[in-house]
Amino acid sequence: MIGNGHGAPRAIVGSGLPLLAAAVEALLKQQQFDVARPLADSLAVRAAIIDGRPELAVLDFTDASPSGLDLLRDARAAGLPTRFILFCNEGDGETPIDAVELGADGLVLRNAGLDAVRHCLASVADGEQWLDPRAMRAAYDRMARRQAVVPSLLTRRERDVARLVATGQRNRVIAGQLGISEGTVKMHLHNVYAKMGLESRTQLAMDARLREFA
Repeated sequence: MIGNGHGAPRAIVGSGLPLLAAAVEALLKQQQFDVARPLADSLAVRAAIIDGRPELAVLDFTDASPSGLDLLRDARAAGLPTRFILFCNEGDGETPIDAVELGADGLVLRNAGLDAVRHCLASVADGEQWLDPRAMRAAYDRMARRQAVVPSLLTRRERDVARLVATGQRNRVIAGQLGISEGTVKMHLHNVYAKMGLESRTQLAMDARLREFA
């Protein structure tokens, strides 16, 4: 059970949907969390997380600004230990992938059943990660449809750089292996991202199209 060693762990619930917020609050209390009054404004939640440093934040701000993803990004940048569970819609594009890359501890669909929400809360409370499989499957399917450019459009050097990046090699090491400058590696990598519709090394490593590089 996550906690701070000084009584019940504290949780913040943020959502513009009163019924959802009340349900999550009740489930958290069943998990023995000290739950603050749910907040409907994401800016207020941001302040509460930064100032209060709760052990857990459960957020449903898919359409707000800042969004739940923004709040997760801010907390990670600030080095806060707060664990995050985010609600998302099944059609939220690559939001689930972005959430995982930022280190979300839980991801659950808005239309998920009560048992799924309870399972997510319990798993995260036990220090585990819980990701809704439907959300992740929909995100990967959407990303695959968007990435219409095929790897054959990459140059030989771009394929070499992409393959080495996907194995976890850093730019300096790649430069040494290929006999090029680190700046040239960055240029090739930028081109790879643009041609394949990717945004990060993590996405590149997970892309099934890399099999064509072998």
